[in-house]
Amino acid sequence: MPRKQIPIYATQSDLSTLLNDVCSERQLEFVVAGLFDQPTLTVLNDLGLPLPFTTYLAFDKGLSAETRLVPQRNGPAKYAVDQMANPQTVVLDSGGLVDRQRLIAGQIGTATVNKQSEEIYALFAKVVRRRFEKIKSYYVGPEAIRLFDLGTRLTPTAKSSEVYDLVR
Repeated sequence: MPRKQIPIYATQSDLSTLLNDVCSERQLEFVVAGLFDQPTLTVLNDLGLPLPFTTYLAFDKGLSAETRLVPQRNGPAKYAVDQMANPQTVVLDSGGLVDRQRLIAGQIGTATVNKQSEEIYALFAKVVRRRFEKIKSYYVGPEAIRLFDLGTRLTPTAKSSEVYDLVR
């Protein structure tokens, strides 16, 4: 399955600006992605407050996201909100700030071959390239750059050793 992705370092402010810019060009909705006990969708109603360490599905306004039943070996079934059930979406993994000393990477991507998904991905990619600075293979938001310059670690995961931190 083809996969397109843009690795990013972004603060909540960077993400808010990114989402507002993208949504000024295309009307999108966002739901929280993941595996849940109930088939209830959680919608991001305020583009100014994307939650850190949360994965979202972005899709065209007016469409609806679907859940997918996932049987479990032990216990009751779970419900997935993912691209398997929603191929017309793009995944936004927000990353986030840990203990004000480490900014964890996020990403924007799609693993589906779907016209809407590819168009939304291309729009995100265009806005990220315009707004974020490319450092090595990552795109870094303006506020993330400021934190980086002040000594905040930009790291792939919360448990990553400093040898994996982004450097210029």
